[in-house]
Order: sequence, then structure tokens, then C-alpha cells
Amino acid sequence: MKKKVFLYAYDKVNLGDDLFIRTIVNRYPAVKFFLWSNKENKKVFEDCKNLFVVDRDSKFNQFLNKVRASLSVRYQERLKKKCDAVVYIGGSIFMEYPSWKNIIEWWNYQSSHYPFYVVGANFGPYQSKEYKDAMGEMFINLEDVCFRDKYSYNLFQKIDTVRYAPDILFSYPMPIVEKKKKQIYISVINCIDKEDGKYKCYALEYENMISTIINHFLNNGYYIKLVSFCKEEGDEEAVRRIKNMFCNHDRYKYIQELNYNGQNYKELLYELASSEYVVA
Repeated sequence: MKKKVFLYAYDKVNLGDDLFIRTIVNRYPAVKFFLWSNKENKKVFEDCKNLFVVDRDSKFNQFLNKVRASLSVRYQERLKKKCDAVVYIGGSIFMEYPSWKNIIEWWNYQSSHYPFYVVGANFGPYQSKEYKDAMGEMFINLEDVCFRDKYSYNLFQKIDTVRYAPDILFSYPMPIVEKKKKQIYISVINCIDKEDGKYKCYALEYENMISTIINHFLNNGYYIKLVSFCKEEGDEEAVRRIKNMFCNHDRYKYIQELNYNGQNYKELLYELASSEYVVA
């Protein structure tokens, strides 16, 4: 009988997280994966034959919510109980939020009801020792917690369920490029909207820094790829703001936007592999 895994992941059409999902699904083709997500991601992952995207906004789930708000949650829990394991694959999934005690309750519930695995994560940023200690106690009850950086691992290395391995995406098969282009590839983030405006005060400084880098490489004859990995997080807006700084530059046409849309990941990876320099 085919093994089944319920998958948690960031599902906002973000290049890195989508590649996380593709990596684990492609690594285990004999396993059937379930991702509780939306209609958009059905399209994003339609080529992954062993990944079943459950549309949480489907008419069926809407009907359940109308009958009783808890029925959709019960449907999700029932689906998880039919699986052999639950896996949360992602990067910054252990940041400290003001509501962290509620988040701890969620993790404790999961770890007490399912064989739960965490893959590819890092810990933090965090502010309080109380949060760190509470998460450490929770990690004990998980089947496995694999951190992608040694800083996070060292915080919890005495816990038997915690281990370290390099970032999952380091193993992702990159396109083979015969010759590099005279091109710089810049992955842009939107500081204004990042984490509910937490980093808004750095937006101008950040975008000016990126523009300084672009100006240097333009003047040295390079093409510029300004890349957005996630529209949901406002990265496309930041790309446009930065590009508009150069509307009067005589080499403006050398600056090209490249936005991830959930389907064009191969193009983004090809341009990444083709570039002489990458700024991230």
C-alpha cells in the first residue's frame, strides 16, 4: 500500500517554498502527498502527479463551514489521521510572534496526535528565552527536527530529535549552462510589507543600496535581472520601484524584470544559473 504524507508548507506562490515542495515530492515518488492549500496551487503543482492539493476554499469546504465552522477543520484532521506522517517543510517557520503561546499550543497538539516531522527549518528571530525554552520542550515530542543552519542546531543540539543538514535546496538540480551571461541576478524583497511593516524603516536604505549595485554593474556593461520571488509579499512592487529609479539612465533597457508566477520556475532557475553574479 502506498505511503501517505500530509504536508504543511508556505503556499503563497513563493519560489523557494514551492521548490521545497517539489524537492520532497520528487524525492519520494512512491509516496502520496496531501497539501491543504487552494485552487491556485492546484495549477502550480499540476505536474506533480504524487501531490494532491486539497482546496480549502472548495465548494465542499465552504458547505462544511456553513453547516458548522469546525467541520472543515475536522475534515482536515481526518485526512491527517489517514496519513502515515505529517511533515512541515519550510525555512523561517519558528519566528517569535506576540501570539507565540497560541502557536506553541498548535505544535503541542500536532506532536501529541501525529508522527510529526520538521524539515529544512531555521530558528528565529526570537527575543525571549521563554519562547526558546518552550519550543525546545515541544521539539522533544516531534519525531524529527532537521535544521538547515548550525546556529539553530546549536541552540537545541542536546535534544535527541534535533539534527542538522544543509539547506534542502542545495540539492535541487540546477540547469546546466554552457556559458555565463554578462548578467547580474538580483532577488528583491519588499521591506515595506515584510512581516507587517516591521522592516519598513529600512526600505529606503535597502532600495538605495540595490540601486547603487545596479548602477555599478550597468556602467560596467552588465544586464540586470531584477527578480521577484513572491508577489504576495509585495516583491514585484519593490522591483518596479527600484527599476523606476533608472528610467532616465541611458542603459535602462538593460534592466529586465522577472517575476515568479508559480509556473515559470524553470526560467528563474535558468537565469540564476546563467548569471555571473547573484545578489540575494
